[in-house]
Amino acid sequence: MYETKAHADENYLYFCLKGLMYKAEAEEAVAAIVAEGAKLKPGFTVINDASEARPSSPEVAEVIKTAQTQLFTMGATKLIRVVANATKMQLARMARETNAAYETHIAASLDDALELL
Repeated sequence: MYETKAHADENYLYFCLKGLMYKAEAEEAVAAIVAEGAKLKPGFTVINDASEARPSSPEVAEVIKTAQTQLFTMGATKLIRVVANATKMQLARMARETNAAYETHIAASLDDALELL
């Protein structure tokens, strides 16, 4: 499951991934995330809430990485990840592999993430 929303007033994109995702749902999520990101001005922040996500397969991780790359191309400059312990290692690996040129942070909750805006 996923949800996403662009907050144009504060120029940030929020998306939440929950449970175990399969490739088709991940592709749908990426399309929705990119569509919401297009509503923001360059220099926007991304809050990725994966605190309730289960570690995904390498195939799904590759699909999700495409969202990170596309958001960077669209003008994202900061990424804040809300994660549970189970997903920290996978997200750190994905960040290294993406070689994104934007600032990244890890937060324990959505409230903590919003404080990093």
